[in-house]
Amino acid sequence: MDTLYAYIQYFETKYKKQFLNIKQKFYDNHFEYRFLYNLRNYIIHEDLGILTINKLFGNGEKEIKFLVSKDKLAKAEKVQKIFKIELSQLEMEDFDIYPIITNFKKILLDLQIDIINVFRDGLLTAFSLLMDNVPNQQDVFLLKDGEIINSLLNVTTKFYENFAKNFVYSEKLMESENDVKTFFMRISFLYYKEKK
Repeated sequence: MDTLYAYIQYFETKYKKQFLNIKQKFYDNHFEYRFLYNLRNYIIHEDLGILTINKLFGNGEKEIKFLVSKDKLAKAEKVQKIFKIELSQLEMEDFDIYPIITNFKKILLDLQIDIINVFRDGLLTAFSLLMDNVPNQQDVFLLKDGEIINSLLNVTTKFYENFAKNFVYSEKLMESENDVKTFFMRISFLYYKEKK
């Protein structure tokens, strides 16, 4: 829970102006976002959020549900007042956390895509400038007090590999046409183009 909040807080702090509209859109449009945001506040500041574990047995299958009490969330001091009103309008008494987290994974992916789209042009420009200064894939070193501390080729390669492996391919974004695939293809062209 806290990792998610740290991720969002990073963009709120570093890119407040650009991130405000994205954050507001996701908060307004997704119950799961509001729920997990408020559950995080409850867990960190008041009590353990998962209050009940139900085990159901039948037909040779076992089902385990991790439930959060609507009543306890609605009475919590650190839960937003507007979210408490929303909770009071819902008929269910407990929330099964698993489907909320499952849905939130897709919401978080969409959030990351929106962030990439906001910074896409600046990233392409910066990446292009870096690659233009790595002639024929020969490295240019960054020095501090006469010691090599990093290199342009190393920086660009790490960015490219991490973006590809940890985001584009792990989320299967190359399997359909989308903004991230287009951005990745442009970055790939910049990375692999022959230098003069």
